[in-house]
Amino acid sequence: MKKLLVLMLVLGLASMAQADLVIKLYKSGGAAFDPLTEMLNVSDTLEIRIESINGNTGDSNPCLYTDETYGLIAKSGSVTHIPPAPDASGINPGSAKDNLVTGLGTTEDGICGTVAAFVATPPYANGEYFTDITFTCVAIGDAVLNLVDIYANWDVLPANGGVPMDKVTIHQIPEPATMLLLGLGGLFLRRRK
Repeated sequence: MKKLLVLMLVLGLASMAQADLVIKLYKSGGAAFDPLTEMLNVSDTLEIRIESINGNTGDSNPCLYTDETYGLIAKSGSVTHIPPAPDASGINPGSAKDNLVTGLGTTEDGICGTVAAFVATPPYANGEYFTDITFTCVAIGDAVLNLVDIYANWDVLPANGGVPMDKVTIHQIPEPATMLLLGLGGLFLRRRK
């Protein structure tokens, strides 16, 4: 019984050690984008910021990815690492596929990185950790942004997809011109009958 309690305590502490990171979306100009009430047109772009929400201590290896069928995740040449992120934090160069992250689906791509510090148990403060990441809508449909902790090492996405941190669904609609053409096509078909 004591061994079971010790195991539960160790597992509980391990899960508490992970910094809770979330995806925040912003429109050009810096206004917040609410994926529950707002939609994107094809070719619209959002800024993605990865933020900490609980200030826990510990390390994580976040991987942000999506299905390229509906959207693309990109970053500037060097993603901005903002304090209060710990001192050894950073986004790996290139995209997840460029980093040879295994386990991603054939149409999935994204970015991976590390939230870590040189000292053993630093306070991980709340606030923005990474910016200069973008999402661009490329097709009609729902794009799902997945933020997971790949925990083992940064170049292997586990078979179970990693430990989920956050998931955001972005609803995408056709451009107004496309909607107009669809409407005209519907009127044409109705007239022919």
